[in-house]
Amino acid sequence: MINENSNIRLGELVLNAKNGNYHKFHTFGDPALRLPFPQISTDIVTEIPNSITLIEEQSLSVENSDKHSSLLIRGNEKEIAFGEDSLLYSIPGVTYAQVNFTGSDGCFRIPLDASSCDSCSTDIYLYQDNNGSNGIIQFIQDIPITGSDVNSNDTEGPEIHIFQDDHPIVEGSALLPNIDLTISLKDDSSGINLMETIGHGIRYAFDKDELNLIPGVEFIYNTCSGGSVQIPVSEISGKHHFYLEAWDGVNNKSTLDINLEILGSPQKGQLIISKVYPFPNPFSESTHFTMFISDTPANITITVYSLMGSKVRKLADKAEESFFSIPWDGKDQSGNRIANGAYFYHVQAEKDGKSVFEDIFKLAKVE
Repeated sequence: MINENSNIRLGELVLNAKNGNYHKFHTFGDPALRLPFPQISTDIVTEIPNSITLIEEQSLSVENSDKHSSLLIRGNEKEIAFGEDSLLYSIPGVTYAQVNFTGSDGCFRIPLDASSCDSCSTDIYLYQDNNGSNGIIQFIQDIPITGSDVNSNDTEGPEIHIFQDDHPIVEGSALLPNIDLTISLKDDSSGINLMETIGHGIRYAFDKDELNLIPGVEFIYNTCSGGSVQIPVSEISGKHHFYLEAWDGVNNKSTLDINLEILGSPQKGQLIISKVYPFPNPFSESTHFTMFISDTPANITITVYSLMGSKVRKLADKAEESFFSIPWDGKDQSGNRIANGAYFYHVQAEKDGKSVFEDIFKLAKVE
């Protein structure tokens, strides 16, 4: 962070690191390049809070409501002695909340566990920018944490929802490899406990692996009471078990325990279509042809045939996302409802003008 109005150059930064008197050094880049450090400000927050109350929803008003704001609430930094010379270095305090918002007001909650800190005060970091440029930052230190007079009747843990590419993940869902899961957590009355030091926080595991603790700074609030975090998906295909636990601000625990299947990783340039199902099947009036596609975009064509080989209906659409669905109203090319019975449907995928996948499946109509 630089106090001057102009951004410092790369060469100047390295020179200053040499105490400004040693001009022989190497830089991996243009030494004249100006670095976009945020400027330190003292007036982003319109009114600095006198204290922060545990559990209760807190609000913070800011200037520059047209900018994107990121608010980080942390415990105090801690100094640790290293080596025989008692060299001191600082480590960041525990994360209580991190919030992204636009407009003039942001909100957050501090979990009950924050009362167990040594000094019971917190620091606020408020950063603003315009789409990644012209960043400014304000530090507010040592704001006292006070206890809450509110008696919480909350006895349930946070809501847990999982998504991949914006598609809900439930028991038995198929996952694409190397595409992160989005874990969404929400608790309307007390927020989420992100503290990593008291056995709480957000933890997850695949199969029989040890529980992984997600650093609190990775969870981003997008409302006053909920937010999300990303979890990587393994490349190992097959059936897997997934477990996740999370705590709300008053230490109610929620868990998620489901079985998933990770699809195989295609070779470079190869397109794989898997989990091709009509839903529902059998159907009475209409159905959806659903599938997972390893490489998008791709042009998908589905042709329905009778058992005698007569063409019934041809459907085509462009797949832009990994999970893809084509609806069918159960009518033939002339708009007439088809008769009860079994049918074949042929799935073909084209990419860059070339056919890269095709297969034949069955479905049935029962009315």
